[in-house]
Amino acid sequence: MKKRTICWFLLVMTVMLSLSFCVFSAYDGCESHTGSNIGAHNYINADRWSKPVTSYLVPASGGNLMRFQYVAGEKLLLAEYYDKDFSFLESKVIAPELPIFGGFYAFNNNYYILTGQANPGEDDSVEVFRVTKYDRNWNRLSAVSMKGWNTTKPFDAGNARFAHSGKYLFIRTCHEMYLSSDGYHHQANVTMQIDTSTMTVTDFLYKVSNNNYGYVSHSFNQFIGVDDGKIVAVDHGDAFPRSIALTKYATDISSSGFGSSAGNCKVYDMLKISGSIGDNDTYCTVGGFAISDKGYLVAGSARKTTDSRVRNIYISYLAKGAATPALQWVTDDTDADVSNPHLVALGTGKWLLLWQKGTTVYYTQVTASGEQSGQIYHLEGDLSDCAPVVFAGNLVWYTWKDGSITFYSLSPDSLAFPQIRELHFGHDFVSNGSASQGKINLRCRVCSQVKTGTIPTDFEIYWPFSGNRYSSQPKASYHPDSRIDILVRYTAKDFNEYEVESSDSGVVRVNKDGSLLTVKEGRARVTVRSRYSSAVCEEYNILVSHDLKKTVQSKPTCTVQGKTLVTCTACSYSTTEITAPLGHSYGESVQTKKPTCTAPGTKKKTCSVCGETVVEDIPATGHTEVAVKAVAPTCTKSGKTAGKKCSVCGAVTV
Repeated sequence: MKKRTICWFLLVMTVMLSLSFCVFSAYDGCESHTGSNIGAHNYINADRWSKPVTSYLVPASGGNLMRFQYVAGEKLLLAEYYDKDFSFLESKVIAPELPIFGGFYAFNNNYYILTGQANPGEDDSVEVFRVTKYDRNWNRLSAVSMKGWNTTKPFDAGNARFAHSGKYLFIRTCHEMYLSSDGYHHQANVTMQIDTSTMTVTDFLYKVSNNNYGYVSHSFNQFIGVDDGKIVAVDHGDAFPRSIALTKYATDISSSGFGSSAGNCKVYDMLKISGSIGDNDTYCTVGGFAISDKGYLVAGSARKTTDSRVRNIYISYLAKGAATPALQWVTDDTDADVSNPHLVALGTGKWLLLWQKGTTVYYTQVTASGEQSGQIYHLEGDLSDCAPVVFAGNLVWYTWKDGSITFYSLSPDSLAFPQIRELHFGHDFVSNGSASQGKINLRCRVCSQVKTGTIPTDFEIYWPFSGNRYSSQPKASYHPDSRIDILVRYTAKDFNEYEVESSDSGVVRVNKDGSLLTVKEGRARVTVRSRYSSAVCEEYNILVSHDLKKTVQSKPTCTVQGKTLVTCTACSYSTTEITAPLGHSYGESVQTKKPTCTAPGTKKKTCSVCGETVVEDIPATGHTEVAVKAVAPTCTKSGKTAGKKCSVCGAVTV
């Protein structure tokens, strides 16, 4: 494979500055492969369990980098080599030995590929797992086979991850098992130890067992490591146990195995999962496992409480020697789920935690005890099932979509300045003449190949409606943060590329893969057109709006405000509306004590809503005085001095 065009972006992500630039260069050769790994690490929506990792990066000789990719649509293994600047060097294709890909691992100058095949007949002579050993030039050296192993489907509803110690290779994976006495094919984890010097299996656990032996059922994701000569593993269990479970093996690794038969494993619930035993809906994930000098770190996404509407990022830390882990929440999102995270060692005594929300990747450093260290950074881009690795002093991962590959690079010393490089493979055909009756002459501007082929004279566009159903028209409205994967069907077989355009990217954004992302409430016109024929074009008006439901949490009173919870029935949006206090509604006052000339009276009024009573004073009326004439005294009667007398109470004032 040769590279066609290269875009190099240096994103300076500070509050005030964003800088980018592109350099284009062309090379002979236009081979490409079809598929995608974008978001493949994520299993929080439609899927309830993980699936085998298909994308890997490995430092190669000469300071170069190897990209290893399983291309599912073509059933091939692809090894591509890049220099330190991510310039393409060469590629090799390796045929998988068994039809189901399980995983890839590199250590001690060798590569190991895990493959498997189904065994619906429950035949113990059928090879269900195989580990093939290669040298660094991809020369096949040897292999080891596992037959029967209580397996009908290898890697079913789970993953496969690797660790090593000395010459021993350890694999933690999963399988669907032979029919049980209850009439079901149950799923559980599988653990194996391989002596890579002889390529022989020295220990294993694939039979139904219990947690004391490292057995977890069901196990929807698996991680494994070696600490101080002992295995430490993590499983996403939905039944036994129902938790994100960390298993510590007590027996040292030896030539005879990892000691699972001793039944002395200790299991720790790094994240307890509510719900019924065996309910596949666990509403959580596990995406990262790390061993530090202080303890064990497990990172994933989960709902904070059983009534939470969205998932957030957690880190669960178990100190060495501790009996219980400490759970810490890194995010506090309320509007939309975050993705399953990655947790990667930086080689500096710290780890980098990465997750995605929408089309933004967030990342922050954590310490050896799982505590967040420093701020949360972000970049516009994607994560994939490629776990980031340290290469040339930087943390690197990649995404792949058909002929486009994007490398992301972060320097531990300057996390605010990510570097993103895009490489595009495959032919880049442009018109070599006008189109006529669905035919066009095209020329590849990379390799100059000339072709005449059919182009669309019409196409059909289908919009996701519900589940796996599609409709010829968009929904009446979409809620914000919806991803819309349109399906385009052409009449042409040759050149059927299409372009998608939005009239307002602030409302509806077109992603790099041609899907749509609703950003905020509003209206936008989406145009889908053929790349080679502008006459083949369809336009749609998209309304982005929440489907709101209002739930009264508390009604307003005369003095206290009311609260109404407003939620979107289609997404995780929620807000609270506040209603102002009603204020009192008093009737007419009623006199309760009559005022006198010198003393006040009282009256009260009552609120007709809440019954609150207010007592008020009625001012004293004061004297109503009339004049009194002076009367001279007589021999037998006293006289009176002139003054005033109150006609109400009779009080006299002189």
